[in-house]
Amino acid sequence: MTRFARISKMNEGSAVVNVKNEVCMGCFMNIPPQLYIEVQRGDSLISCPQCSRILYYVNS
Repeated sequence: MTRFARISKMNEGSAVVNVKNEVCMGCFMNIPPQLYIEVQRGDSLISCPQCSRILYYVNS
């Protein structure tokens, strides 16, 4: 919960964002392919290396 609060404060209330086609929808930067695969698995909380937002993946 403290991690969420810190990230939310840093990014104007946006702490959790979708990742789509290897792109963080918070900062619109490409994330590394291996990191994208880990986000798709959903086994752990993965943060964007650029903006630190928590990433999630939605099957379309």
